[in-house]
Amino acid sequence: MINREMFVTDLLKYASTMSDPKEIINEMLRYLGHELNADRAYIFEEVAGVCFNNTFEWCKEGVVPQIDILQNVPYEVCEPWYKEYDKNTNIVIRDLEEYKNVSQVIYDILKPQDINTLITGPLELDGKYIGFWGVDNPPADMLDDISAIITLLTYTMSIMIRYRNSIDEITYISMYDQLSGVCNRRVLVAKENEIHGTSSVSIMSCDINGLKKMNDTKGHAAGDQLIIDCAAALSKAFGNDNVYRIGGDEFVVLMTDESEESFNMRKEKALAYMDMYEVSVSIGCVHHPHSKYSIAQMLKETDDLMYASKDAYYRQMGTDRRGQKDAHKALCDLYTKILKINITEDTYQIIDMEESEQSEDMGFNKSISTWLSNFGKNGYVHPDDLDEYLRLTDINYLSEYFAGNKTSLHIFYRRKFDDTFKQVMMEIIPASDYSSDNQSLYLYVKNIDA
Repeated sequence: MINREMFVTDLLKYASTMSDPKEIINEMLRYLGHELNADRAYIFEEVAGVCFNNTFEWCKEGVVPQIDILQNVPYEVCEPWYKEYDKNTNIVIRDLEEYKNVSQVIYDILKPQDINTLITGPLELDGKYIGFWGVDNPPADMLDDISAIITLLTYTMSIMIRYRNSIDEITYISMYDQLSGVCNRRVLVAKENEIHGTSSVSIMSCDINGLKKMNDTKGHAAGDQLIIDCAAALSKAFGNDNVYRIGGDEFVVLMTDESEESFNMRKEKALAYMDMYEVSVSIGCVHHPHSKYSIAQMLKETDDLMYASKDAYYRQMGTDRRGQKDAHKALCDLYTKILKINITEDTYQIIDMEESEQSEDMGFNKSISTWLSNFGKNGYVHPDDLDEYLRLTDINYLSEYFAGNKTSLHIFYRRKFDDTFKQVMMEIIPASDYSSDNQSLYLYVKNIDA
């Protein structure tokens, strides 16, 4: 028989030697699982009434970890346990085969993990359940004692979760820009030590054009949205943790161990997203195949290039393309295929598209006119829509259409997915570098079938 109070006291003394809440939680689970001879000790946290995630785990040597598998467990699977907790009882499974009659769903989750016995208790903050914690396969003759220990520790574990949340929030505030959600200048400065010894460093300065004018004419809420949209475009292309907001309208992108070709492809993707979000920017980029320069030295290079680009932008101001993409921003995240095409040269650049789409069977070709045509003729466009699809995607038609100062073209057709056809919309709009001699366009495809 376990001396419950002594066990809890010893556990808390042991855990109190750490300061980081995550370390404390992990050590509490380790002590609990090891001293009680369980296979596994763990915590599941609720995600806004949608699902549960296994966030902490300790496993006995030889036991296969489950934490990566047990993510996004549907809320309804574990919700019945909350009802049991309402009765001031823990969940105690003394024999999984018998529990099968209580919940087939829980049985199906636990059985592949070789679980025979189990105890869980609630985690609760401010009168609301936030998840549960427990142990797998504790000794059958200790279940009642272990259940009582979990009850004694539940409040402490819940407070540790709150402490962890507070530290995470403070850490986030110290590292990320509150408006845009990307990293702040402090994090960029701290990167100085990390870049040395890497194989290459790529860096880009990015400055929003017209932010002051936006603030003056449409208000600071509109200016803030411009900053948010610029950050979103950069994050989509480069990854959120590689983007830094260092000033009001200034961003920096920093990547290590990335080839110059790959970085330039990301840059083009970012510019495509900028067009989608209707953000005009000036940029300057450098790539060094070594890491002997400081961040400040490289930023001096990129800033010079960026300011030259900005000067050129303001010299050429006069045509505003913002009105071309009516209601486009609200839909931009829903597009499944994004290409930048040039109908003057009959070429294209893939901005965002699944690799499975790039097959000969689907008409894939180095010529955009041939690709679009073959896609329809190879059976991926519904027969009843094929003639109109081929007419509207013909490169000569597109050239004449946009030469007439048209701002967008929408093509609706049924596209084949596996064995069924679904309604899609193709939208084609002029790119920011479009001209009569360089008919550069963006092509987007969106699944609109309900």
